Amino acid sequence: MKALIILMAFICSSCAIKGNFGGLYSNYNKMQSRNPKLYVTTEVGSSVCDIERANEPRVFLVTGSDLKKCIKSETPTVVYLWSPRCKSTICYPLEILQQKCDALGLALFVVAEYYDNEHMNYNFRIKNPVYGVNTIYYNSNLTSNYLRDFISDLSAQRENENKYLYYNSGKFIGSYKSLDDIKPAIVQQ
Repeated sequence: MKALIILMAFICSSCAIKGNFGGLYSNYNKMQSRNPKLYVTTEVGSSVCDIERANEPRVFLVTGSDLKKCIKSETPTVVYLWSPRCKSTICYPLEILQQKCDALGLALFVVAEYYDNEHMNYNFRIKNPVYGVNTIYYNSNLTSNYLRDFISDLSAQRENENKYLYYNSGKFIGSYKSLDDIKPAIVQQ
């Protein structure tokens, strides 16, 4: 018993949390203060559909309602909820994701789930600019809270655990774990 207590004390004392909690919190204030030119806040209610990709890295902060206006003008469309540090098999590099969407005839809108200068300070070769959730508008720095509200504005769906939101003619069809899961929905259309 004494050995177990000593072992537990050693394990607990050797654990440390390192990092910036990217994914749990937006990290917007910290990232924006370090690289203010990277983040561009759009006016709520403005047309974000006409924003062209810049020649230098930019992330445009939007609301779900504003992005939804762009989706109505594209058929069919995928909104990819991008986690910049994701290493999972369902998280493609953005350029490869654009190629896959092009091959399927899908418009692609990339929305960052949280902010990370190291991974966002790059001029990605994708057709639309990279968007980020306007955390100030949603009055939250907690990723789960502002994403829930953003997705609700975008799709009228409160709960979502998937990275890919699929739309056709502006109508929300469903959320999918991977881009490959969307292929059957495209064929049925």
